[in-house]
Amino acid sequence: MSEKVTVISNSKSIVSIFIPELRLKRTWNKKGSKIAIDKEVLEEAMYDPGVEYMFKTGILYIKDMQDKIDLGLEPEGATKPENIIILTDDEKKEWMSPKKQAWELKTMLEKLSHESRKDFCDFVIENELLEGKKAEVIKEVCGVDIVRAIQLKQANEAE
Repeated sequence: MSEKVTVISNSKSIVSIFIPELRLKRTWNKKGSKIAIDKEVLEEAMYDPGVEYMFKTGILYIKDMQDKIDLGLEPEGATKPENIIILTDDEKKEWMSPKKQAWELKTMLEKLSHESRKDFCDFVIENELLEGKKAEVIKEVCGVDIVRAIQLKQANEAE
């Protein structure tokens, strides 16, 4: 019996992998969806630029560190994510809390992939998490004016 790897979607959109020659067709319908895939098949699928992109940007991710190392997503001997950092909702809230400094947030955001930054901004806007200078840091690093986005969100809800 072949070893399985659990692949989790980090995207609010529908995400699919379709590689006919590997007989691989999987669809994640929502964020947090989990699908088990044979490790050998996934190793082959990683040669597809689209599949590789989805993993390297955090659209799809794997929690198990050893599986990430085996698939070449993290360096040998890594004990915590270095290349692909996925934040939980609790971690996102903590980063926007007064406990964290704006410079710390900037350092952390610069380590995230484009997709993870976008996900972070969406979460901040959705939950209306405004914290002083952090809005300026987010605008500088991510290019998103969360103050304006939250104002627009509130205006839409008021209508």
